Amino acid sequence: IWIGEYSVTYDGGTDDNNVYVPYPEMYEYGDYARVSTDKPYREGYNFLYWEDANGTKYYGDEYISVKSAIVLTAVWEKADHYDIWVGGQRVSKSEPVVQCGDGTATVIDDNGNLTLVLNNATITGSEGIRTTYYSLDVEVNGENTISLYGNDVKGMDITGYFYISGTGTLNIDVMGDGAIGINGLYSIDYVTVNVEATPETSDGEAIGVTANSGSTYSMHFNNGAVLNASGTYGIYNAGSMYADITSKVNVEGTKYGIYAVNHFMYTYGRVSAKGGIAA
Repeated sequence: IWIGEYSVTYDGGTDDNNVYVPYPEMYEYGDYARVSTDKPYREGYNFLYWEDANGTKYYGDEYISVKSAIVLTAVWEKADHYDIWVGGQRVSKSEPVVQCGDGTATVIDDNGNLTLVLNNATITGSEGIRTTYYSLDVEVNGENTISLYGNDVKGMDITGYFYISGTGTLNIDVMGDGAIGINGLYSIDYVTVNVEATPETSDGEAIGVTANSGSTYSMHFNNGAVLNASGTYGIYNAGSMYADITSKVNVEGTKYGIYAVNHFMYTYGRVSAKGGIAA
């Protein structure tokens, strides 16, 4: 006698619609469902386990006898770290200062609005500044240096946008095939940023600065900002570049100074590209 089918559903345990959970699955009465080993992600939290209506905990890969509909709800704990790494070190919420040579990198948390402040910081090795947040403000004070070596290294890396401002200078020097100075630049205000990207081999490539794919791939330079960037491509994947009358952008590429990928390229203001512009 066929009794029926029942669902095993995963619930994110929060009203945040950005939390990914595994898809629900259907089982016949008496079947055994394997609890998913895929862990959900929630910004600012660590996933602990799944919990059913009876309070039974599941950590993944267990089997449950299905005799009715089952809802497994994610249980979380507040993370003690920011999703920001400096020189390979994840920044702690309880101690948000990372020593970087004679200087520091500090996360300022203003009710969830985060700013990474660089004060005469020197970051060397194979890892620079990385974040999984979609946007991050970076304040630059004093003389700051990021110097990295290795294939595919990135001086600054984000999936979205870096907003760089402050009163100082930021020097980024990356060497290696596939190296990128800044991955995901949106704007620079007030400060001078110097980026040099050098491939290790003669047929390798390295990129000074890339733009994110959102917001028409645009970059903005205001209030006396200066960007000097060089590489196989000085700037890669940029669409629109806006420099106000007080700011300057100087880029140089052994292939192209500015290269736009499958879209139009516009420049406004004082933008100089040695090596040409291609789209």
